[in-house]
Amino acid sequence: MHATLPLLEQTDFPPIRRATLDTLQVNMGYLCNQTCLHCHVNAGPRRKEIMDKATIEIVLEFLAASSVRTLDLTGGAPEMNPHFRHR
Repeated sequence: MHATLPLLEQTDFPPIRRATLDTLQVNMGYLCNQTCLHCHVNAGPRRKEIMDKATIEIVLEFLAASSVRTLDLTGGAPEMNPHFRHR
């Protein structure tokens, strides 16, 4: 393996700084009512992976306690998650 730290330390690239978290993107799962060849997550009607209710609660608690202003729901079709309208 090559040592990469010296390459990173000796650069004129400006330092990367963390900004305020304004948008939280959450993947609700891979279930979708369509099968699209261009889908970047390979979602479809046969996919079973979905976010469970307990994890949705954790996301909602985090949002309530944070200064995040935008929730971006992604996945296959987030509205197909059976817990989508919970609360």
